[in-house]
Amino acid sequence: MRRTSCLRKNLKVRWVVPAALLLLTAGSAACGTLPAEWPGLDRDLTKAVDGYLAAFLVEPVQGGQVYCASETLEVEQVGNAVKAWVWVLCEEFFPDRGILQVGAGFSGPLMVYLFSNEQDSLPGVSKPTYMATGFAQPRDGSLMAEDIERIFPAAAIERMCLADLSCTNSRVARLEAIVEGQVQEEFNLPVATSSFSS
Repeated sequence: MRRTSCLRKNLKVRWVVPAALLLLTAGSAACGTLPAEWPGLDRDLTKAVDGYLAAFLVEPVQGGQVYCASETLEVEQVGNAVKAWVWVLCEEFFPDRGILQVGAGFSGPLMVYLFSNEQDSLPGVSKPTYMATGFAQPRDGSLMAEDIERIFPAAAIERMCLADLSCTNSRVARLEAIVEGQVQEEFNLPVATSSFSS
């Protein structure tokens, strides 16, 4: 089932953070990255997360292709079951008169469910691979703060840095650069200004 949020057609979209959520994150607006206790795990998960979300998070409204980039906020693994709390940016791109236009999109926090599978890449060497199987998304509006507190661990909420506009804007800019790099590699066309840009 495809889910879509923040649908727009070449409109500026900005995160409006409810006051309750600002209180939840006040004093802990660290614009952090995944801690060193998971070295390399972020890279290993990113491909699975981004590919899955590009296929299932945003419904293209212009018949284009969706590209996603994410930053991992926190990870929990129990056996082969993995939960990755991420901030993701997904955008639809479609060519129009030699320029790639931006269609539907989403930027925000999600929890992605994954499955870890031990697979031999070389004789005697086992490297885990990951397959995403679903995601949980906070509801919009007044329910967002409640859902974030329910779905996300405290460390992930702190790394969201929702009370720090500079931090959230920097994150979106980093993710846009990754997405636009993917699009440029595939299409080699100029990209119109993203709807998430300030």
